Amino acid sequence: MADKAPNLHLLIYSPLPAASALVTELPNVAVRDTRSFNGSGWSVKPEVLLRTLGEAEKALWLDTDVIVSGDLERLIASWPRDAIVVGEEFRYRQPGGCSSRARAWGLTVARELDWMTNSGSLRVTQAHRTLLEAWRAMMADPRFKTAQEQPIARRETHLVGDQDVLAALLVSERFHDVPVHYIRNGPDMVQHCGANGFHVIDRLRTMFAPPPAFVHMLGRYKPWLFTKVPERSQQRVDYFNMVCFELSPFHAAAQPYARALGDPPWLARRTALARFLHAASLGNVPLRGLPLALAAWIAEWRRGGPPQLPGA
Repeated sequence: MADKAPNLHLLIYSPLPAASALVTELPNVAVRDTRSFNGSGWSVKPEVLLRTLGEAEKALWLDTDVIVSGDLERLIASWPRDAIVVGEEFRYRQPGGCSSRARAWGLTVARELDWMTNSGSLRVTQAHRTLLEAWRAMMADPRFKTAQEQPIARRETHLVGDQDVLAALLVSERFHDVPVHYIRNGPDMVQHCGANGFHVIDRLRTMFAPPPAFVHMLGRYKPWLFTKVPERSQQRVDYFNMVCFELSPFHAAAQPYARALGDPPWLARRTALARFLHAASLGNVPLRGLPLALAAWIAEWRRGGPPQLPGA
């Protein structure tokens, strides 16, 4: 943030007492203790945003697995003033995705949104306080809290996480007049997950474009968990997820901070396949992962066809 968006004020919300010591030398950064907050994990987002709106006219939430990689301030300046601004969900449009969640919650549907919401990036203003309060209240519902105790695969769709609740509210009769603006996958941000998380179409569109404002590392395969290279013959899924990360925009965006982080092993390029594709593409970030993304896309077609294309 200090490098790419020096005029923004960053608030870090953390339950860790040591968090303040990590940012003492960084400009425009403050830490807020969350140990007194209601909720945890995903459920804390509306509480954090409401408290931030007590200090500022507007607030932007970014998940902790996000790296600012481009002109974030310019992107923010382009957003409609009165809209709630939220990320497009990972990869594909999901017509009916928001309304189905609203109906499952027992809400009256008053509109449809083409894209599901991804609340890993979310801008709100003072005009959205009532929406945030409703979001917080629904995540305090016993049905939601009980679902969070279950593995994700066993949760009903409308109870998977915070963004499913937000999606339901945005199409409900109560909040259908709230303008919604999406942060676009590809030109505005990259949400990377697996081989084709950064989709073939978006790679081709942005091959020679400036880097996106930020990169979001989705999924359970977090790069810092790769303490060693998985055995290719015995841990194929883990191995190829590591290769995909080493070719990812997240890996590229994190490189300038390697020294400040103590040169962790996960920021090295340790797999032979990733080193080869990086060299063959002359380091072009969208291009170097294109072969694996294309192979994954073809595999989806063979399994019966992928969902609708990005931007379609």
